[in-house]
Amino acid sequence: MIVMELREVLGRICSALEAAEIHYMLVGSFAAVHHGFLRSTADLDFVIEADPEQLRRLIQELRAKDYHAEIEDALQAWRNRSMFNVMDRVAGWKSDFIFVKPRAFSREEFSRRKQSVLEGVPLFIASPEDIIVSKLEWAKLGKSARQLEDASQLFRMRSESLDRGYIDHWANELGLSTQWNEAKRQSGVQ
Repeated sequence: MIVMELREVLGRICSALEAAEIHYMLVGSFAAVHHGFLRSTADLDFVIEADPEQLRRLIQELRAKDYHAEIEDALQAWRNRSMFNVMDRVAGWKSDFIFVKPRAFSREEFSRRKQSVLEGVPLFIASPEDIIVSKLEWAKLGKSARQLEDASQLFRMRSESLDRGYIDHWANELGLSTQWNEAKRQSGVQ
């Protein structure tokens, strides 16, 4: 298997999303990496807003770039407002595409995405505050110590520049106060 650099993988995915005219943002571990938190992972996570025609174009674009991608999976995920994934046949990277949920936090998170550059690739990426809230939510849903540790470390690294009021609001609104308090405690930041 050829080891492909993150820059090339990101470039291929982002160019396919843009060619299909799909609004997106990078989330998950690579978004956290962009904000200064290092964690190893071999998959990319994107939140998307797309209709069936845009999905068809995306799948065509990805197949032309040596991805295993199924339109049926994408359309089923669109109907269920869930997720689907594609696999890079050359590099072996997996990319998950998650549809924006129709709830207040998800809409707010998506509207706050910022254009940035990661590994030389221009793309849209989630804010550090939204990454923390999402990781708190995953920690609660999966009872995952790793997600809580990620939130804690990102909070510690970015604490001076974070909008804590925003995180407090959504942690309270989403029932994540226990996880948020634990993440703050683990971070050692006052």
